[in-house]
Amino acid sequence: MGSETKIQWTAKLFFDSATQYNKTSQPGVISTEAGSNQSSLLSKGNIMAEYQPTPANTRRQTGANNPNWHGGRVIASNGYVLIRVGTGHHLSDVRGYAYEHRLVAEEKIGRQLLPNELVHHKDENKQNNSPDNLEVVTGNAEHFVHHRGEDCNLKMPGEVNPTIHCACGCGEAIAKFDDAGRPRRFITGHNSPRHREAAILAVMPIGVPVRLIVIAEKSGRSKTGAQQCLASMITRGLVSKVQFGIYQRVS
Repeated sequence: MGSETKIQWTAKLFFDSATQYNKTSQPGVISTEAGSNQSSLLSKGNIMAEYQPTPANTRRQTGANNPNWHGGRVIASNGYVLIRVGTGHHLSDVRGYAYEHRLVAEEKIGRQLLPNELVHHKDENKQNNSPDNLEVVTGNAEHFVHHRGEDCNLKMPGEVNPTIHCACGCGEAIAKFDDAGRPRRFITGHNSPRHREAAILAVMPIGVPVRLIVIAEKSGRSKTGAQQCLASMITRGLVSKVQFGIYQRVS
């Protein structure tokens, strides 16, 4: 094996340069290179175990010394961009990284972000951190508004809750939005089949044909909802169908 052999157990074991491991000897026996008959069992007394610490520059490769270094700009698992700013920065995490959009937003407004302030991406592209694409908003409620769909009819933050009349035709007044900000049209219980039928019959004079679209508008129902309700009343003899889209109250 050469003039010097290293035997590795848990640590690195180094032999004197004048000795070598004799394969033909019994396990645990060391013989000299000169072929001396002197041998000894392996023990802590005749093997020098030496600890060699790994140099600092190879033990921990940070920054530009790391082969995975990308200039201090990485994409987080949530899709946002992280920038290396050092652990001393007020926006940094324990690794010394901070979200780029928050850094740009602070530079844009000329101050530090408040604890309740969030940064919204106008085009919803998390990696487009152009100052023109960022908007500072106050709290999650305002932030969620920017992510609502065009057809969303939930109550806006700070919007006045107006009073409307129940769509069943009873004439009672209700708040347009409930406590969760959802719009409503009926008082609880006034949208039952009985109330729907009563609202439709109220706008249909007996013996007078009425168009479906008119029935739906006057009763506060959708066209499909009014049609379904009329179909139920036809089976019970309350309404008759004159022709397609036209109905008449029987009694």
